[in-house]
Amino acid sequence: MRIKRTLGTLALASTLVLAGCSDDGGDDADSDDNASETPAPTEDESETDEPEGDDEEIAEFLEEFEEGVESTTSSRMTMDMVVEGGTMQIQGDVDYTTDPANMAMRMSGGAFGEDEIELRIVDGIVYMNLGATSQDKFLELSLEQLGAQAGLGNLTDQLDPNAQLETFREGLTELEFIGDEEIDGVDAEHYFLVVETADVGSAPGTPEELELDLWLDDEHRVIQTETDLGALGTITAKMFDFGADVEIEKPAPSEIQQLPGA
Repeated sequence: MRIKRTLGTLALASTLVLAGCSDDGGDDADSDDNASETPAPTEDESETDEPEGDDEEIAEFLEEFEEGVESTTSSRMTMDMVVEGGTMQIQGDVDYTTDPANMAMRMSGGAFGEDEIELRIVDGIVYMNLGATSQDKFLELSLEQLGAQAGLGNLTDQLDPNAQLETFREGLTELEFIGDEEIDGVDAEHYFLVVETADVGSAPGTPEELELDLWLDDEHRVIQTETDLGALGTITAKMFDFGADVEIEKPAPSEIQQLPGA
């Protein structure tokens, strides 16, 4: 039972860490039906297709954010989390050149007791060493199995490196440029965002409106985020060493065991 509880905590943490919330792809058929029912624009409404005011600022931000996503091949990261009353500290590497992204993380803190958790995702397969709980072996399971532990189904979409971009496209309703700041010696632009999560496949318990602060470097890459998850807790994440030569490999066969009951 402890393995199941630990996996549930880890699954939720992984989802919040790696994407916070993600695009569920929507329903194209419904979108088409709704589009066909939309009245034709009046002459005044059709004079320009260009967004105005806040919409224009959001469109410009999304364009820059997309540039940052496309230019990011790898990074290292650290995170401090307070989730459902437990604390977590996370260090890891991410390889964004694979689909889904390959990742290697170490997690520790009160949420996991005295154990240090090692998690790797390689070619879409999850490997988790739960310390003494898993007899110092890596449990092997699919993204679907990991997602099921937190009631999230398939985690592939949540782990897509483009998921946050799609989430912003679907749900970003407020954007405020706070100003130019320096984060760990890096010049950055600080933004405050409000994102509606109801229609983007967010984790259970995520507020209907997610508030986060986000810092972009001069190549529009995310170098820090601070996210308020309401009752779920808070996350502070930092990304650095972009383009680092990260090596993320699956454990040796002798280090792997199947998830009990799988």
